[in-house]
Amino acid sequence: RCSEILRHMMERDQEGYPRVRPNIRTFNAVIDSHAYNGRVAEAEDMLLSMVDNYESSARRSMDGIEDETLPIRPDSFSFNTVIQQWARARTPEGGRRAENILDRMLQFHHDGNADVRPDERSFAYIIYHYTKGAGRMSPDAPDRALKLLRRMIGMHQQGYKELLPAYNQNKTNPIFAFTSVVDAHSVLRRSDAGIVGEELLGAMAKL
Repeated sequence: RCSEILRHMMERDQEGYPRVRPNIRTFNAVIDSHAYNGRVAEAEDMLLSMVDNYESSARRSMDGIEDETLPIRPDSFSFNTVIQQWARARTPEGGRRAENILDRMLQFHHDGNADVRPDERSFAYIIYHYTKGAGRMSPDAPDRALKLLRRMIGMHQQGYKELLPAYNQNKTNPIFAFTSVVDAHSVLRRSDAGIVGEELLGAMAKL
């Protein structure tokens, strides 16, 4: 139903009624509706379509061709919504799908959309999938979670302070990512559990 309303709004806009032109909040509401009702693949398709349309318009602009109406640009909420719901999906492949969206978000960010950037939740949702969620029993789950956390720490050191905030306004605990990765190695009786624990303890001490 949400998609039908969105299509109707877009059609009315094209017919000369700009006051009903959908904005980013409209698109995010539809993405959110799909994602939270178990239709994550449809939410992902809509997000990637927004990304492709916006990037195509940007390339045309660089060639001197300006679109009469600029496509809607996805924001951090758009990406995080899809990441979160793939990570919560009750399927082992949800983690990989969420990782793909995170990679796309970072690419979009580095391609000139500086304000569309990941925050702590962008990584924590996926780490949760591999340590506490549907992907936790996969043999490579601890490795994937650790790789994400190392990436998170590296970006924090590069200036992305919102990834590991000292004061978390979202009321989530940034230490969770560290302890859950250590637990994941221990639960599967990984031989490197002690080494990983020591590494992450040292990283936490430097935050």
